[in-house]
Amino acid sequence: MPRVSPRPIKKEIEKEITANLEWVFSQLKSEPAAKDFLDDFLTDEERLMLAKRLAVVYLLKEGFSYNKISEALKITPVTIGKIRRILKSGKPRTTEIFIRMEKLRSLNEALKDLGIFRKQHSH
Repeated sequence: MPRVSPRPIKKEIEKEITANLEWVFSQLKSEPAAKDFLDDFLTDEERLMLAKRLAVVYLLKEGFSYNKISEALKITPVTIGKIRRILKSGKPRTTEIFIRMEKLRSLNEALKDLGIFRKQHSH
C-alpha cells in the first residue's frame, strides 16, 4: 500500500496542505464529483486502500469476525483493530458518516454470493 515519504516536512506546511485537502473534500457535493476527483487524484492502490477501510467499517458493524474480514479484504487484524477503535470512539461527524453508509450493503451481498462470509460475531 502507499506510504508517505520518510523525509519530514515542516509542521506549518503539513498543517496548511492538510487544511487544503479537507477543504477540497468539503467541496465534493455529489457522487459523480467525488468519483471524478478520486479517479483523477488517487492511484488505484490509494483508492483501494481507502475503499477497504470503509468496507471494514461496514463489516464490523454487521458483526463479521476479524479473521473473515482479513481473509476477504487482505487487510491486517491490526488495521481492523484501529478501525474498530474509530467506530467506538470516533469524532461525531465520522460516526455520522459511518451510520449513513447504507450503500455498502451491496458489498455484503456480493461477499455472501461469493460464499466468503457467513454472519458471525466479531471478537
